[in-house]
Amino acid sequence: MKKILSSTFNAYRKYRTFTKQSKTYKAVKYSLVTIFAAYGLILIFPQVLFAHKISYKNFNLYSRQPLDASVYKVLDSAEAQLEKSPLYDKDLTKRIFVSNSF
Repeated sequence: MKKILSSTFNAYRKYRTFTKQSKTYKAVKYSLVTIFAAYGLILIFPQVLFAHKISYKNFNLYSRQPLDASVYKVLDSAEAQLEKSPLYDKDLTKRIFVSNSF
């Protein structure tokens, strides 16, 4: 049993020294951290992916293509339906993201 534990510990020690000294390991590690951080930021702040923004009442509407004036009627209708809900908060700004359709 002691032999297995000592060989496992020695293997781990070799692995640790390899990872500390390996430039490839560090490059892969930092690349993965950067990719996951960028993905997380895009999930939190998706506005950067949309070129057009319309602010109307308490709505912020983001789209990839320009939207026409009919969007205001749709937002008024959505506002009227939301006002009927007991969870409606007038001060809350709603963010809406439209992707390639309307």
